[in-house]
Amino acid sequence: MAANAADIINGAPADHIRAMLQALANSDSAVKSRIHTGLEILTAYYSDDDEENDQDDSDEPLTTSFSHLKRKRGSVGVPELDICNRPDCRQPFIPGDIDDDGTNADVACQFHPGKLLLDEAADSWEGWIYEHDGAMDSDASREINPSGFTYECCDEPGDTEEDGCTMDRHLSSRPSKASGGQKKQRRG
Repeated sequence: MAANAADIINGAPADHIRAMLQALANSDSAVKSRIHTGLEILTAYYSDDDEENDQDDSDEPLTTSFSHLKRKRGSVGVPELDICNRPDCRQPFIPGDIDDDGTNADVACQFHPGKLLLDEAADSWEGWIYEHDGAMDSDASREINPSGFTYECCDEPGDTEEDGCTMDRHLSSRPSKASGGQKKQRRG
């Protein structure tokens, strides 16, 4: 029987894990962002316990402030990180009550709750040829040509640089742990 990912990671030497994280970070900017945020969270979590925190000095300083995170008195070990399951977010966070650690506040996650709807009038469809480019209303087209779609929740274009129109708690990627508070509309 094959070992699960947790067993493989827990048994791997630290330098192997670092090499793997560096390779993943170099392969994809979204993955790099999630790794960076996760390490910032862990760094802030241990910031009040410098004897146990033997971090290397980095060329890239941590930029996001997670200073509100502190180890709870009596807590042992590394906190368990989760990755938000919302496609517009996918950021790491420490699951738990927002009053305890602040990483999963009711406004921690910004996302679009609506689907991307085809906007056939968008300029980006000019010259689109079905036989060559495929169907306009498809998952592949949403990846290739997001400006040809709008979010049904706020009518923002699919390629908007803005954060999502709705704020809520991060959504756990683990099916056994449900999170989610009341959604807060950021824009009308």
